[in-house]
Amino acid sequence: MAPFSSQTSANAGNDAESESDVLVDILPSFEFYYNLHRNIPSLPAGNDFYEHPPAYQASLHDSVSENTCVSSVSQANEPRIANSAAIEGSTIRPGTDPPGFLPIEKLYTLPNIKEPVSVKIHVTKQSSKFNKQPEFENMLKEHTSGDVIHGYVIIENKSDKPIKFDMFYLTMEGVVTRYERNGGVITKYNKRFLRMVELSASWCYVVEDITSGDFLCSVHDQYDDTHYGLTNDKILCPRKARKKFFTFKVPSQLLDDTCPQSHFSHKLLPPSFGIDRYENNGIYRDLEVQPSLGYYRHSTRGFPLLTSDLSEDVSITYAIVGNIVGRSKDGQHCILSQGKYHLRIIHCGLALNLDSMCEGSQTLAAFEKSVLSRLQVMDVFFSKLEKGAPLTREDLEDLADDDHRQQRSKSSYVSELGLHRETEKTKLIDSDEQDLVETGLAYTLKGATGLESTLNLLTGRPENKREKNGVLNVKVISPKAALDYYAPDLIRARNSFAQKPKVLQENLKQMKESILMEEKGSLTTIKFVLTCSESKSGEQHAPPQLKNVTAELISITKKTQGCHSVPVSPTLLLDHIKFKNLTGNYKKIRDKVLDYLQKFAAEEENFKNIFYDETGLELSIDRIIPKSMVEEVSRLASIEVDIKNVKDYLKVVNLDQIRKQPWSKVTSHEFKNIGEIKLAISNPQKFTVVPTFETCLCSRYYFIRMCFIFDRSVGECTVDVPVQIRNLFNI
Repeated sequence: MAPFSSQTSANAGNDAESESDVLVDILPSFEFYYNLHRNIPSLPAGNDFYEHPPAYQASLHDSVSENTCVSSVSQANEPRIANSAAIEGSTIRPGTDPPGFLPIEKLYTLPNIKEPVSVKIHVTKQSSKFNKQPEFENMLKEHTSGDVIHGYVIIENKSDKPIKFDMFYLTMEGVVTRYERNGGVITKYNKRFLRMVELSASWCYVVEDITSGDFLCSVHDQYDDTHYGLTNDKILCPRKARKKFFTFKVPSQLLDDTCPQSHFSHKLLPPSFGIDRYENNGIYRDLEVQPSLGYYRHSTRGFPLLTSDLSEDVSITYAIVGNIVGRSKDGQHCILSQGKYHLRIIHCGLALNLDSMCEGSQTLAAFEKSVLSRLQVMDVFFSKLEKGAPLTREDLEDLADDDHRQQRSKSSYVSELGLHRETEKTKLIDSDEQDLVETGLAYTLKGATGLESTLNLLTGRPENKREKNGVLNVKVISPKAALDYYAPDLIRARNSFAQKPKVLQENLKQMKESILMEEKGSLTTIKFVLTCSESKSGEQHAPPQLKNVTAELISITKKTQGCHSVPVSPTLLLDHIKFKNLTGNYKKIRDKVLDYLQKFAAEEENFKNIFYDETGLELSIDRIIPKSMVEEVSRLASIEVDIKNVKDYLKVVNLDQIRKQPWSKVTSHEFKNIGEIKLAISNPQKFTVVPTFETCLCSRYYFIRMCFIFDRSVGECTVDVPVQIRNLFNI
């Protein structure tokens, strides 16, 4: 993306809009990235490998495929346990790198040393002009997809000696971080899912005057006494400040290789969520939200914004990061200085299939069956090893008719490992009405009161001994519309549609146009159907009346150690018993698998001695239980959920109307009551409920818990309705 200033227009001084830059999307140079940014220069100190730009001829003989280039620009492989943020591995072309070069993914594994070099990043509302005071961006700014972020970075040597550096990188990055507590030990999992390189703002070659050595583009900015650009010799002069401008565009989605399991929802941009309290040696550890504001903001620009978004030990952070890489005294690579400017990004939100949120996972059951069947194969192997019987290819390919396999059926594993099976309490109707969630309640009305008994005695009417009982059924239509994302009042006011420039307003309109018509509106009503079926053997009676209806928002934060390919229904996560059984089952399966792997490793040579195959097939444990399956089992066993009841967030505004809603008689023993519940956000200042999202390490889902309370001490029916929260931009 390249900015073109329009201030040379004849009407530039008369039209404020003409002062804003016109941005043109330009395909970035992948060869530029590969030559300068894919690897950290690691040649011996003093080597002048980077003194001159690479020759065109070399690039022509070293072409690369588009997919490989894209993978390196923003790579997101499996997360790993780390003590500090790290970019995980990337696709590297074999045999094309000069010896001694380190891949850029190892940048955050380098040590930090204290050098008198400052990197300060400034974000402005428009692209800056030389010799003019910039207009800085609002500190409560919320960005979204398509927004353009302008700014500049100043690199200053504050010492009296020149400082040599190897590379300067300016990137916009997104990181999801999760902390897992186990006793006194805190383990950190992180994944860098976004890394956008600003090629022109990072160090790159510039044209110099041969006679003077000065930059032809080295403009002096009198506003802050800086000079534009970094020198080709990569030396920061004493007490001198250098400036580079940058422009980033917030993407609409991530690269295809962001998720190793290729889940599409993981490729969408997640919202800013939580805060990494242990970043920079825990400088944010004690921050607390100010109740009167609904957020916490430090007075320094670029600090993260903390809101009450119900996050615990998990965060999604965006920042513009500047890193200067140099050498320590012993010649090893290190980070001389780092600057960071945190951004708050709120995407429109994930468009989930709400029906799938309530369905039992057939894929989950099929995966469990596959794992158990492979454990049976291992039983066959150990049984034959014990008896000294030979192993053949058929033992690997098809054991359906093997007598040993018949000795251990899947049901025996279910019994041995103590695996539990539960049924859904609240279910999705499996018919043409697949947008309904239902629950039921059997009731028995109390007998006549003391006054009624006295009246019956005085009037001589016999007392009816038959019971008044029946079944109440509640069906709630899953809404297509979503609840609005609400930020605290001041943040909401600073980011209102009217406050945005025309270019950003058009961007928001285009984003909203991409949403399906039935999903564009805000969720304000939920329709319900009540059915009362009287017992035919009991006394006929009037159906119980609705006494009260409540609506409570349920927030589910799912946390994992890595991305699992088998989907897990949010409804299952919401059910405490089912979820406990799920993780308990997979912990037992994991322990069994690891035990078998250990035993196989100890007897591997003996297994190879009894295995025979004419084609020379090699026997390995990966043919029976692949490493990917072992990792999948471990991840499913490690799932954690954090369920929060967001009290007083929603309120029912038409309760009186619902109470007066009459029953309609359908048959002699069946009644029906159809109505709608009108909802409103009652206290958006207290909580900042971020849009629905899914990532490889954490996800956020929502349900509305509808409670229908009936009179005459009948009881109550509770149904959990899946719902989404989306940022509809208040257009």
